[in-house]
Amino acid sequence: MKKLIRQFLLILALMLLVTPVLSGCAKASKEVSESSDDDSDEDESSSKKKKKKKDKDKDKDKEKKQADSKVDLSTDESIRAYLAGEWTLIDRNTGDEAAVLTIEKDGCFEFERLRNGDKGSGTLSFEYMVAGEGDAPDFYRIEFDDIEELLPEDYELYDGEPTYSSGLYHIGSGVDADYFYMEEIGNGDTIVSDYALNVNEDLKDYEQWTNSWFFVRKNNGRDENAPKTDETFYAWIWERTASEVFLQEMDPNEYRAYGEYNDRAYTAGYFTEQEDIAVNRYALSDNVDLTDLSYFSGWDEDHPLGMYEVSVDSEGVVTSLRDVRIEMYGIYDMGYAEPEISIDGMTFKYNNSEFDVRDAAVGANAIMDYQIVGDWVILDCHVNPDYGLYVFFNMYYADFVYVIQGANLTWQGDDLSTAVYSLYNDVYDFWGNEIGWVEEGILSDLRYKDDHTIEAEFSFLDGNDKERTDTQEFEYEPEDQAFFAYLEYMMGDNAGFDRLMALAPDNAVAYVMVNPPYILDQFSYLAPDEEAEGLDILGVVSLFDHQTIHIESKDPDGEGNNEGYLQGFDDMRRTESEFIKITVPEGMPTETLVVYSEDNSDARWDIWTISGKKVQIGTFVTADW
Repeated sequence: MKKLIRQFLLILALMLLVTPVLSGCAKASKEVSESSDDDSDEDESSSKKKKKKKDKDKDKDKEKKQADSKVDLSTDESIRAYLAGEWTLIDRNTGDEAAVLTIEKDGCFEFERLRNGDKGSGTLSFEYMVAGEGDAPDFYRIEFDDIEELLPEDYELYDGEPTYSSGLYHIGSGVDADYFYMEEIGNGDTIVSDYALNVNEDLKDYEQWTNSWFFVRKNNGRDENAPKTDETFYAWIWERTASEVFLQEMDPNEYRAYGEYNDRAYTAGYFTEQEDIAVNRYALSDNVDLTDLSYFSGWDEDHPLGMYEVSVDSEGVVTSLRDVRIEMYGIYDMGYAEPEISIDGMTFKYNNSEFDVRDAAVGANAIMDYQIVGDWVILDCHVNPDYGLYVFFNMYYADFVYVIQGANLTWQGDDLSTAVYSLYNDVYDFWGNEIGWVEEGILSDLRYKDDHTIEAEFSFLDGNDKERTDTQEFEYEPEDQAFFAYLEYMMGDNAGFDRLMALAPDNAVAYVMVNPPYILDQFSYLAPDEEAEGLDILGVVSLFDHQTIHIESKDPDGEGNNEGYLQGFDDMRRTESEFIKITVPEGMPTETLVVYSEDNSDARWDIWTISGKKVQIGTFVTADW
């Protein structure tokens, strides 16, 4: 008997020696597997009883899901418990199923690509970025313990290299499917977004690279909720068709904040799921108002996957949409916040920053006043009784960017592109182009009489040496609102590009500028070239992705274009610009700008001076659609 015991202990010791020591997610999976093996030893009748109980529990779960979409997502543990199951990663470029993410209740996961079976595993958890204690987690963290199979064959993973991604997430429950979204945020991409979760066949092809991922999971179905009515609310939009949107109402958490790089004050916010995570279907009005929709939104996609401010009417039909813009690192810009401004001598104090105005306004001896117009602060500085200096501070760019020497500055509404001013008796537009003058007396005031008429007030001495006043009118229509919108975009205001596109004709493919004002020099990245002195500057902005822009030389007889080209820029993205030194003739054009779109159609613009009777900086290149 003792001999048998010793043999049993020896066999057990040998088993322990050869059994691998498992930890973390691998250990948990092993324990589950062993538990399943133990169950197989149960007698048949006990197994049947458990199966019946399991089926009943499933029916109860199904009834519960059909009746209610309320879920506790207030803790890391509860979020992982809800996500436990099999999720399918959707390639948003093609709509195809790309991979499967299987999540355990403890956060352990396995990720498998469907195209080749490559696998990886790790841990998914939910943490805090902006949210405070007592709030729900607002940040995901996915970390791969086993990632090598998901990397390119020639990739050498060095010790200590980060194999995790973190960022925003959202979770929703539709009538027949659940949704899970992750978006990596931070300064730069990661090995996870570059390779591990990359759905491209060629992992080194970044053309369709993305740092956000959309997963779906079949559920047991539930009843559809009735839409809200006569309300405006925030919602995450998961899907859309031509006539409907599938959206999930979100709770905004707002606070005052300042831009990380520009100290601009704004109402910041982040969004969290409500207790009811139902994704509900809403009809779109035939004339839904999309005028406040950003050109950068994903509205044109089947899965917009973005935060929107939604207004619905008494029937629950969506009447207007506005996307809520991300300011930085997952924090949304919920709207304008009044800046804190004060003047101390020649020091301009703006929120948490201070600027010496004399650096921009050379010769000024006092700051008389300031005005806020949109995202500009205009400082009125005194020089002498005849004129002063208007110094323009842009809140996005966080510096002084433009100075006007003159008096009587005025504009329409909050559109500074309409600004005019005087210097002595001459009247100028914003860019210093003369638009009129007063022939007698002393000009003392300027104002817009209507959209196209400026009224100048002046004083003079009559025949009896008595001072009198009179007015003189000038016809003036601003020509360069589009340029001003593009300038604001280049300074950091993405809404500037939306304003540019709103001014563009329907068939516009590019925006061109000839000799734009010096204010744009600091954004054009045009390197100095002594040999090119005396040439003009041609700026070209692509309005769509994947356009190729060439400058082609015309034939000597001025007919047609040669096959060759002088300069070219391939695969330009939307908003991308190029600035070229070239001769822009005032007479017969010698070169043609050609814009090739992704569908191989083209638009042509003969390069010549834009200005005619009035000075004009830019215009749109249009296609003959």
